[in-house]
Amino acid sequence: MPTQDFISSSVYSRSQSRREIKPFLGYYYSYFIIGDMPDRIVRALVHIYEHRGAVLTQNFERYPDHNDKAAKVSKFDGVALYNAERLFIYEKEKLAGTRIWQTVVYATDLQSSKYLSGLTMGIATKTVRDIACYRVIYNFLGCEIDLRTGLSGCGTFPLDCSEIPKYIRDRVTNQMHLGDTAFRPSSDVM
Repeated sequence: MPTQDFISSSVYSRSQSRREIKPFLGYYYSYFIIGDMPDRIVRALVHIYEHRGAVLTQNFERYPDHNDKAAKVSKFDGVALYNAERLFIYEKEKLAGTRIWQTVVYATDLQSSKYLSGLTMGIATKTVRDIACYRVIYNFLGCEIDLRTGLSGCGTFPLDCSEIPKYIRDRVTNQMHLGDTAFRPSSDVM
């Protein structure tokens, strides 16, 4: 079912998901480490917003070009749902349309925590096309932001970059922990 059909379906429009997700509308920086750059943390800008009765997302990622050209920008459009105290985001790459990602984060109370911890899974890159799963942290920025400033904060950063809070740096690593039998989000979100 195409995204537009799903959004306009009676199942989606009658669900409590739209009411329960309202506290999570706004702007976030998402942080994750991709397999192609295991020594860098990606910071992307995510906007979760309501439009015509649906909760949609836009995601902007910026990757450096090693040939000193303009940075590569990836844009994703998606839909967000709330279920079982989790926020589910399904996104498709806007331009080429070859990559689809699903992100699931614990939907904690943003009054007590500005971080949402979870996992994101999808097609890694256009060239490799591997299925990949990464830990992700969403950092709530607010319902309204200066968009230019938000976009300028996107990019990749060294793992030890002090511009990225230590709390985030410690929770986006993609190693399995002793005793883990599945890849899980880092716990104890503040």
